[in-house]
Amino acid sequence: MIRNITAIIFNVSDLEKACDFYKNTLKLNLTYKNITSGWAEFDINGIKFSLKKNKPYGNGNNPLVSLYVENLERTVCELKEKGVAFTGTGEIQSEFFGNTINMKDLDGNIINLFEKQY
Repeated sequence: MIRNITAIIFNVSDLEKACDFYKNTLKLNLTYKNITSGWAEFDINGIKFSLKKNKPYGNGNNPLVSLYVENLERTVCELKEKGVAFTGTGEIQSEFFGNTINMKDLDGNIINLFEKQY
């Protein structure tokens, strides 16, 4: 049966731009990139987050990934300064499980940012 997540994979239209966004804007650790095959991988504390040059992409055609951050308010401010788009009102929502907000990458893929409430 299922034991673990192998990878989370997003389809993207431009692998170079997507790698730049995830590496430089979100500060993820790029571990592999091959432009010829159209594949890149990032390591997020042992979980593989992969990008594949492919269509369809964005606009709800990819799974949602949720990324844990330690200071959501500061993170959102920094990302807004870099021009990152957020869904809805762009405001942090408080839920029973923590604080959360959804942002979009360059292809319209939704990325959830999460901070646990104590």
